[in-house]
Amino acid sequence: MNFFLNVTVAGLETTRLICADHHYWFRKGDDSSLTLFFTDRAAISEVQRLVKNLEEPESAPIRVIADPIPFEQLHRYYGKKGLLNEWIPYRKGDLFRIYRLLEPTKSDKSYETQPVSIQFDVRYDQTTPPKYRVYRREQLAAVMDGINHYRPMSVIDWGCGCGANYSFLKEILAKGTVHYQGIDASRFLIAKAKDLFETSEPEPRVKFDLGDVRSLPYADHAFDLGFSESLLPLVPNPLAALSEMARTTRFGFFASLYAVANPKAGLTYLRKEGAYALDAGATWKYRNGISEQIFYLPKIEEVRAFGQKTPHIVTVENKRHQFFDGLGIRTVSVFFYPKAWYEKRRDAFKGWNDRPLM
Repeated sequence: MNFFLNVTVAGLETTRLICADHHYWFRKGDDSSLTLFFTDRAAISEVQRLVKNLEEPESAPIRVIADPIPFEQLHRYYGKKGLLNEWIPYRKGDLFRIYRLLEPTKSDKSYETQPVSIQFDVRYDQTTPPKYRVYRREQLAAVMDGINHYRPMSVIDWGCGCGANYSFLKEILAKGTVHYQGIDASRFLIAKAKDLFETSEPEPRVKFDLGDVRSLPYADHAFDLGFSESLLPLVPNPLAALSEMARTTRFGFFASLYAVANPKAGLTYLRKEGAYALDAGATWKYRNGISEQIFYLPKIEEVRAFGQKTPHIVTVENKRHQFFDGLGIRTVSVFFYPKAWYEKRRDAFKGWNDRPLM
């Protein structure tokens, strides 16, 4: 998708906002670009400096046409469907919404354009009969109790999607004026989360970011408590993600994954990701190859080693009700809990450990 902006008409403030959004939402592999042009020379040097400061090796390109465009040639740009001057006044985050509106489908399918991503929607879940709902308040019972136990100032939700779990936690977080941070790799879902929650909150204590759980843009112990719901099995290199979860939390976190105890012949081990790759497909049937519906299953001994070297969490294993039993692949569900919370609540929440992961 190629975007165009007449900087002279839009003004510097809007140009800065659009450049920052393009840098945030798009990468080189997206085949997206932003072209900035002018009808006078007033702001050219300042915009060139702005673009240079945003340059990174993997960033989608922002091009500056330094020579002002003569009036009689403006039609070359004003006929473009990606002309952003048509979308002013511009709000932060509009760029991805415009992209989805102008490019509703992509020739190369990705996780965030498939139904499996679209279905994880707060509103979808609320209109579905309870027994078929993907998200339920009961699934967050341990997290809610952890919040009551620690009374944290900040909580991070890894793989937050469009905020389904936040919708269940809103009341308990508001009571303690807890800062909530959601992060997800899907631009489609983060854009919806921002629309649903971030822009409607009266106080700036709710934030949703686009990001990679394996490389979090936060300082050590930036959050008191963290949690994820059905995230780690879908993350390439789940152990890298666990290390980041441990690094960025103070009291620990709630998370879970499947680990391979007895690999089946033909199951591919990816050394770079430190996990076996299991393609279960959209119909949950095993087939060979690598696709967008992959599960990343680390070795159980490596997960145990991680637990032993991470002092503020406890790992609990469950070998029953395994999701991949029908495929003949022996796995173990591993649950991660904040240590102090678990030592106090282990009896009350023992049953929670026996539920399937997904």
